[in-house]
Amino acid sequence: MLSATWVTLESSLAGQTAPSLLLAPGHRGLIATTCSLGTPAPASSVSRTVARLATAQGRWATFSERTGPRWLTALESTWTNNGFFYVGGEQGGNGVLNIANGGHVNSNGSFAYIGYGTNSQSSATIDGANSLWNNFRGLYIGFDGQGTLSITNGGRMTNGTFANVGFSVGATGTLNVSGADSIFSTGGALSIGGNAGGPGGTGLLDIDNGGTVSAASLNIWEPGTLTGTGSITNSTTTMMQGTLAPEQTILIAGTVTFGATASTVVTVTPAGGGNVAVQGSVTLAGQLGVTFSGGPFTPGTQYTLLQARGGLNGTTFSTVSIDFPPG
Repeated sequence: MLSATWVTLESSLAGQTAPSLLLAPGHRGLIATTCSLGTPAPASSVSRTVARLATAQGRWATFSERTGPRWLTALESTWTNNGFFYVGGEQGGNGVLNIANGGHVNSNGSFAYIGYGTNSQSSATIDGANSLWNNFRGLYIGFDGQGTLSITNGGRMTNGTFANVGFSVGATGTLNVSGADSIFSTGGALSIGGNAGGPGGTGLLDIDNGGTVSAASLNIWEPGTLTGTGSITNSTTTMMQGTLAPEQTILIAGTVTFGATASTVVTVTPAGGGNVAVQGSVTLAGQLGVTFSGGPFTPGTQYTLLQARGGLNGTTFSTVSIDFPPG
């Protein structure tokens, strides 16, 4: 029995069904041109016509050989696209892309979008060791709509230039990187809640269980949030204008500058609390809010909430609030 994972892309037209791709290392993949999202292909319906998984435009899975009534058989577990790549179309369609079991997707053309249209609610998941999405240029997670990218259990994504999470006003974007070997890497700026030029929509960067994010620079704008436990590597500068909410330890390379709108939110228990470790220097501003939870606490115990190898440049938070449980 063939064991594999379905990969689905929504067409660019709302209400139309989406092509589906079965990715399994060492096995054949199946493309469905009229299959509803995530529906496996019945064996009796499979055409034996071979098609290369190379598309000119990502809005539709348009293949170089498109024969056979409904199903196409592919030879490899790698999909290469040479045009725009949409998960969730221009007219607001919903899309789902799942890459697993060592499957590879290469989007070598122009930009890639997850949740392009205003009404689009779309997601992409890269799960498991050797599962990979290579995107040659820029990436939008939530362009005008709602988009989510989850990288789990050793999956990886490499992005060529910028990545915007929650790009425009009204958009919502989420980037989740979970697991010690899970990596999201981008060659340019990673912007949460906007783009490199300034704030936009609502963005969330959630790094869990030791996941890693690599970016040339990192912007957390006022509509954006950085949370979780993991590492941000290769970043020379991090601009923090939004919310920083470490659950355990977040490691950040380079320097970090907090803006006036920044809000650092930390929960502390008797065993410890969320904290941030910065390899470079830090310039503090904005608000620090600390909530003590559980107990009892031992008087005189100290908790490290932020440490910077390069020092704090003589700065402090503008305001500090502490919420301590009664009793």
